[in-house]
Amino acid sequence: MNTNSSKLPTRPYFLERLHSLEDYIDDYDKPSREALDDAEALTEEMLVAAHQSIDFKDLERRIQARRKVDFDSLARIPIILSELKLPENVVNSPILTIRPIEQIDQMRGFIEALKTNFDRMGNLEIATAIDVSIAGRLGRVLVAASKLNLKVPALVTLVESKLELLDESQLAILWAAVQREFESEHLAPALEPSGSVPRDWLKYDSRESIVEKLAHYIVEMKYKIMHEMADRGLDGFPVNLPAAARIISWQSATASERLNEQELALQVGVARITEIINKLFGRTKDDVALALGIDSNSALLRKDRTLFESSKPKAPALKSLCYELRKLSRITEFLASKSGPVERVLRQYKLGIEIVAPDIIDKLSEKNEIRLQRELAKFLIERDIYAVGTKFGRSETDLVSTKSGNSYILEVKKYSADERLSERRLKAGLVQLQSYMDQHPSSPFGILVVYNFTDSILLAPETWIRGRFRVLAINLQRAPPSGRTRSLTVESGDGSETVSVHLVDT
Repeated sequence: MNTNSSKLPTRPYFLERLHSLEDYIDDYDKPSREALDDAEALTEEMLVAAHQSIDFKDLERRIQARRKVDFDSLARIPIILSELKLPENVVNSPILTIRPIEQIDQMRGFIEALKTNFDRMGNLEIATAIDVSIAGRLGRVLVAASKLNLKVPALVTLVESKLELLDESQLAILWAAVQREFESEHLAPALEPSGSVPRDWLKYDSRESIVEKLAHYIVEMKYKIMHEMADRGLDGFPVNLPAAARIISWQSATASERLNEQELALQVGVARITEIINKLFGRTKDDVALALGIDSNSALLRKDRTLFESSKPKAPALKSLCYELRKLSRITEFLASKSGPVERVLRQYKLGIEIVAPDIIDKLSEKNEIRLQRELAKFLIERDIYAVGTKFGRSETDLVSTKSGNSYILEVKKYSADERLSERRLKAGLVQLQSYMDQHPSSPFGILVVYNFTDSILLAPETWIRGRFRVLAINLQRAPPSGRTRSLTVESGDGSETVSVHLVDT
């Protein structure tokens, strides 16, 4: 990732070039040679800039992992369900009757069709087959099983075997999704003593326990809660967790790492650009792969077939290219400021620590900044991100981390429970961080990592401030949200002020 505007052309630069090109084109169906030459050069520049701004290898790694499907495990689903001896019809509501045998047969057919046609299918088609066609029918059968109070231990075990692939941070992200589901007002009744979920069930206790609870929740508990909600006149259910069919399809831990909306749009856009410039300029997938630093057989370069084909006439190729380049510029700017590999790993670390904090807060609060720094360095190194403590002259910084040719300086600050978090202290930490950054021989990015044990909640944007600074706020309060007396929000500052801090006293 690289957001340093001194190293790369900026988005306004590319948009100005694009506007000039569009103004020059008289006829998109019959563009001049000059217009085509300019469009080809601009496309190459923007692809190279995108490569310098985004870790395409990491994106490719996650896409490829989701294309590797465990068909043997998927095939076990209808076998396990058939052994339940479900009746022909299960009345779930006055307007919904489920036919489990029919759903299982259809599921088996979709799994076989997916396996047969897999090599010819695009990423979107594969995702639709697993997350809609297969998962939807599995969900209906599990609803029927729950209605009849039938357990599905073999399916729970199968899901557990896939969750065992994940490391602690990946499990923490899934458990955070469960907690978000239960934060919904729709699920409040489920937490009552008479409901399906014990009051201490959401507690993060151990890896083994979390794997077991996640598997039971995904396969059985969720559907029991849905029935209780219906009995209380509530409908709808949050969908933050992957469906059981998706989890069972995993072949590796990487497959659990979802693509966000911008990454999905980038994947589609790059494939479209590849197709268009082949038609316009004769440029091949190899050319695009070289510009992006990826393999020429990457799924990123493969254009998906759309689920719904339009009968409307297609726009001229050059006009479509200009549209896709504008999208590429916007997505590149967003991803470059938000989700590089270092930022994503640090977010995993934050989520994991915050989730387990209620259970380890006593031991955690006893550690000083040096100990916290070492544990953070260990976490980064285990995820292939080099991190080391270092000194610059008479100055000493906590961590210098490198990834994809970029340097990151991490300054660790701990604020104990008996301290008061203030605007002055936060800004002092950023000033100290900036002094280390200014002494570094390269032009590094700076991340202020705050372990916040005070009674104030600290909120910070998940983007780079002024393209160079970031605040990672790890909130470790004993009190629940209702018991926190203050909140501080860090935002980009105006004028000469790098950041501004807004305080709210409750």
